[in-house]
Amino acid sequence: MSKTKCWQRYEFTRKLLSKRWLKSPTDQDCQIEDEMPKSNYFDPQKIDWSISKLSKGILSQTDPHKIVDAHRRNYRHLHKPLQEIPFIQLLFDNLPDEVCPLSFPLFVKNRGHWGNALESNGILVGGWPSYHRGFDWKEFPEARHLKNDLLTLPLRQSLDLHHMDYIANCVKSIAGDNDYYHSR
Repeated sequence: MSKTKCWQRYEFTRKLLSKRWLKSPTDQDCQIEDEMPKSNYFDPQKIDWSISKLSKGILSQTDPHKIVDAHRRNYRHLHKPLQEIPFIQLLFDNLPDEVCPLSFPLFVKNRGHWGNALESNGILVGGWPSYHRGFDWKEFPEARHLKNDLLTLPLRQSLDLHHMDYIANCVKSIAGDNDYYHSR
């Protein structure tokens, strides 16, 4: 069972107790997805905020071309070994020219178990597991598929090729461990 609080499973109590009167989705299997953190919602009070001095300083010392090159290098290095692993499916078959990937996206079954296994090996994974309550998600099955089954691996510019090898080896190991990670 998810970490969702008991009262969040029922639309009426969720609206009443959270004072959210926006149209909220209800799932026909009674499974309510985790709502995205409040900090992810638009805050109109912050619309006039400007960039901080610290962020400006970091940007002034950053070479975007080196970042793009590192991300592309890391993506290409992970692509070949990961495409050969059973139980995962790459989101993209190749990396188009002029694209700088933020991360390496792949589909897995039972993303929570894959994420836990990778994070227990020191690999910080990502994805989009939470839901904005202002949408009827039943109308967006492709978006739900991305949110529920897409896992992203890190490509940060601070990571070298030996880090990419480590990530690929961990993914291979998890895929080979047992069927628990692959079934729902």
